[in-house]
Amino acid sequence: MKQCPNCGKKSIPLKWIIFNKSSSGSFIKCFQCSNCNEKIKKNKNFIFFILSGLPAIELVWILIIAFFLNYITGSLGVAIIGTIMTFVFLEYILEYLSPLSVADEAYCRDEMTKIGAIFALVLMVSIIGFLIYCFIVSPFVLNTGFCGKG
Repeated sequence: MKQCPNCGKKSIPLKWIIFNKSSSGSFIKCFQCSNCNEKIKKNKNFIFFILSGLPAIELVWILIIAFFLNYITGSLGVAIIGTIMTFVFLEYILEYLSPLSVADEAYCRDEMTKIGAIFALVLMVSIIGFLIYCFIVSPFVLNTGFCGKG
């Protein structure tokens, strides 16, 4: 059990922290504290999220660990088993070490938060601006071809 960030009681089970599972066995994104009834979420460290957030990056880490273990042991079977064990251990350690905080309702329902909406709006405006520059301003106003290529 870990402490709730809101009330300070040890009411957050390790089963949810490591596996994102409730006591009934279903996967849940937020955990509701039994003491204060606040919804709790796990905050991902930004660097750890970058290093293990995408499947392609995880595959690169698996290959690096496998090559390293194969170089040390000289056995491909030991390298594969050691890689799987090392990777699973690292994933569980990262889940356990992630700090807890109080979640808002939009996060728990998988809806877009205010910060996410602002970021999406800025991204959409910059993409539309780039497309207007590339396909209208650059070829017709500046006469430099599409996206400034002559």
